[in-house]
Amino acid sequence: MHRAAIASALLLAVTACANDDALSNASSAVEAESLALLGLFADTVQQAPADGVLPYDVISVLYADEAEKLRFMSIPSGTTVRYDALDLWDYPDGTVFVKTFFFYLDASDPALGRRLLETRIIRRDHGEWTGRTYLWNDAQTEARRHKVGKTLLVSRTDGTGTERMQAYRVPNDNECKTCHAKSHRFEPLGPRTRQLNRPYEYAAGAENQIEHLTRLGWLTGDASSATDRFTLSNPYGSDQLEQRARAYLDANCSHCHRPGGEAGSTALDLRAEIEDAFSLGTCRTPVAAGPGSGQRRYDIVPGNPDASIMVFRMESIDPELKMPELPTLTSDAAGTALVREWIAAMPPSADCQ
Repeated sequence: MHRAAIASALLLAVTACANDDALSNASSAVEAESLALLGLFADTVQQAPADGVLPYDVISVLYADEAEKLRFMSIPSGTTVRYDALDLWDYPDGTVFVKTFFFYLDASDPALGRRLLETRIIRRDHGEWTGRTYLWNDAQTEARRHKVGKTLLVSRTDGTGTERMQAYRVPNDNECKTCHAKSHRFEPLGPRTRQLNRPYEYAAGAENQIEHLTRLGWLTGDASSATDRFTLSNPYGSDQLEQRARAYLDANCSHCHRPGGEAGSTALDLRAEIEDAFSLGTCRTPVAAGPGSGQRRYDIVPGNPDASIMVFRMESIDPELKMPELPTLTSDAAGTALVREWIAAMPPSADCQ
């Protein structure tokens, strides 16, 4: 399907997880109850994108109870996206982002198939971003609009060969703005320079995603060269420990812990470009952590992860204590181990006494 046709089909749906103001400004009151009706996929079940819908991936992944993700984007034909070195790109009205969450039935052998969980759609209309969620049925034949949230139980085999009954939580419409809101306006999180500056294996071969978008005529502005762009590290790659830990925190925490974010009032700023150690939490007493402090005094105590509030809250699965607050049910063991290692490698500071 051509991009113009996709945009037309998507006008049938005001798109998940959005605030009431954004929904009131949406382009249509008509809702598409089935994902297939949006025209985003040539084969919805196989997640084969329609013409004009581009697959993409990010460098540092947001943890979602070990779920895997498929990502796609589309812009209306004849429009372009304006590049920004640090912030969200300027996307035109009619832009659509798609993210499908799934588990492999056996993580050690993806060829055995997968269980699709939910597909989230984010769309821009009249200068406002809105979103919606489509929940996949047990038969894996259809995804339908779902507003109220749900906890799914999925039988699967993890990467260690252990059979598990995995709980996975689908957020409700109101919960999504907790992460996606900046200064009370809903916005996408991943599709920006720091996350997209990486190669992707397209049908014609591997190419840097930003270069690919530029070559397609989708992207305008000074995108510089791949080596000069501000880029996150792969948290589990081979870059320096601090770069990898900071990339993890940027993807998993900074959407709230940034100016204008849900936790912006705390002044704990976990964006990767922040250089001030105190703003990052080093020897910093939280504004109002209450029981979330775990009787610890500072967000980060250099050289001592066990005394650091950040580690305590990352390890917790208590809904009143854990970080991030939503929507996960489990603690990210690998991510927490990375942040632990980073804090343990810091030289002790007298400022924490």
